[in-house]
Formats: sequence, C-alpha cells, structure tokens
Amino acid sequence: MPARAAAYVRDRLLDPRMDRYTSPTVWERFTYPDHWYDAISALDLLSGFGYGPEDEQVAHAIDLVRNGQRPDGAWADNGPLAFRGETLYPFGTPGEASKWVTFRALRALKRAGASGSDATR
Repeated sequence: MPARAAAYVRDRLLDPRMDRYTSPTVWERFTYPDHWYDAISALDLLSGFGYGPEDEQVAHAIDLVRNGQRPDGAWADNGPLAFRGETLYPFGTPGEASKWVTFRALRALKRAGASGSDATR
C-alpha cells in the first residue's frame, strides 16, 4: 500500500496539470507543521520510496524546494496554519527564516540525493 501511495503522489499530485484543481502556490507554501502537501513533503515521501533526481517529477519538486531557499541558506516560514481565522500553530513569523522549515527542506533534499553544495546553492 505505501508504494501505491508514493506512486499516486508522483503521478498525480506533482503533475503540473493539477494547477486547475489547486493553486500552484500551494506547492511552494512551506510552513511548519506540515498539515498539507507541499513540495517538501512530496519530495520527502518520494525520496523515501527510492525516487531520485533522475525522475522528472522529483526533479521538479527539488527545483521548487531549492527556489524557496533564502540567500542566507535558510527557508522562510510562509505563514501559520489558520482555520476560520484562528492561528492553530504559531511556530514562526511569516517571511522570516524558520529552523523547522529549513530542517524539513534540507532533509528532503538530502534524501532525494540533492545534498551537499548543491542543496545550499
């Protein structure tokens, strides 16, 4: 069953045609905790099942994650999870560097085989 789930994420959720169902910025909205799929969580899941940068969809996810990296090497928190106007988990300040998002991004890049100097540009 887990392999089928990974195939679903790879074939459907990272498909650029999914933009018609959801905002493309959802993939680039990195936050912590990750209660929805973003490029980091998809990359982490797929790399855990052996998909690597040679896979076109994984390469796309790697690019999305790398593009979120700030010049200082960290990733910013893109805002807290909110429900009906209430902030549920205020783990960081939107727009500022987040150690949690940075950890998630670096771990996913490393698992996907995009670690080392290329993971920090």
